[in-house]
Amino acid sequence: AVAATATTFFFGIVLALLLNTKGLKFKKVWRTLFVITIAVPQFVSLLLMRNFLNDHGPLNGLLQTLHLTNGPIPFLTDPLWAKFSIIFVNMWIGIPFTMLVATGIIMNLPTEQIEAAEIDGANIFQKVRYVTIPMLSGTTFFIVITSIINSFKVFGIINLMTHGGPGTSTTMLVYNIYRTAFQF
Repeated sequence: AVAATATTFFFGIVLALLLNTKGLKFKKVWRTLFVITIAVPQFVSLLLMRNFLNDHGPLNGLLQTLHLTNGPIPFLTDPLWAKFSIIFVNMWIGIPFTMLVATGIIMNLPTEQIEAAEIDGANIFQKVRYVTIPMLSGTTFFIVITSIINSFKVFGIINLMTHGGPGTSTTMLVYNIYRTAFQF
């Protein structure tokens, strides 16, 4: 839950900042590509990712064809790989939402301070660190809270991808409640 929250929050904000930089070509196309993961029903994305990460799936096939691995990587059948796979898939689903919310906030920030920083000679990293991030800090509370709530709602990801396994490596509170109520 902590890794899911931190990764979706951090990368969502970074992606929003990148997509809102001046001079970026095809901004609408880039945003659309990232928003497609929100438009596609989550269970469809999860089933595609489960098949993609399967031992005999396209990713393992590609890695073996390129001779990067000797055998399939157990993305969903090894406890450590399964945890990383769940976090990756959660990022795939969660980052676009965070990016959209952060983009809405960034687009409504007052530009006077950013322009003043440009006049004072600040580079892009200084503008982001000393101007944009402090202006975002008051409103990012909403993003953090929704990220935390969503990290505990990963039941769909766990159920469709690993069924809480291998063993209990990807079992979380919500999945335990489901198993207690409906399986035992």
